[in-house]
Amino acid sequence: MVEFNSEFPLEIKEYNFLFEFPVKPNHHDYLEIVYILENKATIQCGEKKYNVKKNDLLIIGKNEIHGCFQYGFESISLMSLQFLPELIYNATGCDIDFEFIRPFYCKSPDFINLLSEKRINTNKIYDKIKDIKNLIRYKKKNYKIKAKKVLLEILVEIVEYYGEIPEIYFENHNRHISDLDRLKDVFNLLEKHYNKNITLEEAAKTACLNKCYFSRFFKLVMGFTFTNYLQRIRIEKSKELLLNSDFTISR
Repeated sequence: MVEFNSEFPLEIKEYNFLFEFPVKPNHHDYLEIVYILENKATIQCGEKKYNVKKNDLLIIGKNEIHGCFQYGFESISLMSLQFLPELIYNATGCDIDFEFIRPFYCKSPDFINLLSEKRINTNKIYDKIKDIKNLIRYKKKNYKIKAKKVLLEILVEIVEYYGEIPEIYFENHNRHISDLDRLKDVFNLLEKHYNKNITLEEAAKTACLNKCYFSRFFKLVMGFTFTNYLQRIRIEKSKELLLNSDFTISR
């Protein structure tokens, strides 16, 4: 989860993923532009997997299931620009503003999150992201206006990259949100009781589904089996415990 400033809901963060243990898949309410700084990895968005390398650029939409996995190297570094849709478009505002973020709402199996270097200057996008980062860091006069202006320039380049996106590509968006909402109580169960023996039957009952259907439904929505997802949560929680305590691991 990201704690956004309510007056300017935009953050830029650098991540370094180590792959000694599996990484838990993630989804969130904000939109994300990811630039690969160093090395390689596999990034999964929904059911699609992309082998990414240095200078690659991806976009990740609202509530899109995604995760980062090892591919040829022991770690990967990336820069992530994260912002709430409301920074650009408000439901009560002008419809034209939605066009800036339309690609982020595409849930078609044919949609490609990875932007090709042959068709867009990813280094130029990276420079703009760094410009925004400096504007936010030093907070000089009118920095919010200037940072939003640069963000809009980035979004325009992304929109032009994708061109005219068929409306049929967006038909799965509302369904995807509904599916995640149906699993909300299961997510809460796992977050609160991950250290207990949570069975597939218990999770299915929490979602008000039979065991067999729940198993297929969870895999379809999350891209991982229930057991694998629970395992990754436990590993994430263990890493948090090690980072925030004096515990050590002995071999």
